[in-house]
Amino acid sequence: MTEKLGLRFVQSIASCAVLSLGGAHALAQDAVAQSANIDTTEPIDLDRHPTASAETGSVLLGAKVGGLASFNGLDPFVHGAIEAGYVFPALNRGLGAYLQVEYSAPSSSGKVNESFDRDRIPGGAYNWHIRQQELVFAPTFLYRLTLLSETVTPYVGVGPRIYLLKDTTRGDANGVTIDETTERSTKWGLGLPLGAEIALGPGKLIGELMFQWGPLKHTLTGDTHLGGASLAVGYRMLL
Repeated sequence: MTEKLGLRFVQSIASCAVLSLGGAHALAQDAVAQSANIDTTEPIDLDRHPTASAETGSVLLGAKVGGLASFNGLDPFVHGAIEAGYVFPALNRGLGAYLQVEYSAPSSSGKVNESFDRDRIPGGAYNWHIRQQELVFAPTFLYRLTLLSETVTPYVGVGPRIYLLKDTTRGDANGVTIDETTERSTKWGLGLPLGAEIALGPGKLIGELMFQWGPLKHTLTGDTHLGGASLAVGYRMLL
């Protein structure tokens, strides 16, 4: 009699242990499903989602177009850019880095009336036109404020700007054409983008205000700079 009671007691303990393990497994599945936004009505394959609650990094791809107002006397102009980089899992995917490549060709025109005793050119006045072609490589470190909202993500960045420049000038004096002159150089500067990402479709619509500055000393332009501010819109994908 005693042996039968002991056997039933052991069987009861084993049944409780099995039920407890089954309940723990179900709770683990629910926790993973909630953190990964998985439908709990479907069976969860924990091997398929071993880190479903962990953040992962993303490849960043994007393109922008906008207008830039120079602080150096050039007329406002349109510029376009493409970007490629990576958003790291740290700080809820708040840190990233990308390389932006952009092109623009600002220009300006004017007229000079000289006041020399003897005219260097016919009539003592000339018209001039300058075009500055810029191919810019801009490695940028990015901080995204991902904890504020799931829809709108403000961001700020900073990084160097490498300018490949070609200045071309032409003009005329009293109907006589002045020969075209070109000058090339590579200059360094700094860029500071401020913007926001807005969730739209598979990616994010972006609006960005960017400040830039860099020294420039050309024979054609004199001692000046590459300062300016641009406002651009674009689209960014995090893959």
